[in-house]
Amino acid sequence: NNTIGGITAAARNVFLGNKSEGLRLAGTGTSFNVIQGNYFGTDVTGMNPVPNNFAGLTIFAGATSNLIGGTIAGAGNIIGGNYYGFVAANPGTSGNVIQGNYLGLAPDGTTPVPNFHGALIANGATNNTLGGTTGAARNIISGNSGSGIFLTDPGTCGNFIQGNFIGPDSTGANAAANGYEGIYID
Repeated sequence: NNTIGGITAAARNVFLGNKSEGLRLAGTGTSFNVIQGNYFGTDVTGMNPVPNNFAGLTIFAGATSNLIGGTIAGAGNIIGGNYYGFVAANPGTSGNVIQGNYLGLAPDGTTPVPNFHGALIANGATNNTLGGTTGAARNIISGNSGSGIFLTDPGTCGNFIQGNFIGPDSTGANAAANGYEGIYID
């Protein structure tokens, strides 16, 4: 039940240059946290990469029901410049919602600030949602050097990927291609 960031620029945290992740949510009982309006792996403008070494943001080891971004104005996070933008991994990591974020693009919605992979769901994470059925829930997962979204490992199932832009800019009218696949399932 913690809030990291907020919907105004004054509430924003900037996570950059850390040796592992910018922010990690880990363990059973790590639930109902709200992560909004932050920059992960960029400078304070959001336009230039200053990578966190592993990932911008991770959810591991049974963390559940956390909200990354959201559908209200200002709730989305900018996640760029990292090896992985966002990671959800391990059995029991479920029910997390990732909405309204830019993974691989700057706040202007067109300038690439690439992660290698935009999002990774792996190692048995289940029933997590990337995007949703409304325009406000849409993640923009574009401009990354590798795949936009990478799903891998046995037991990784039941995840919902809905309503996202994977490859265009935030308008949906111009290409901001990922370097490999839009979605890769292994």
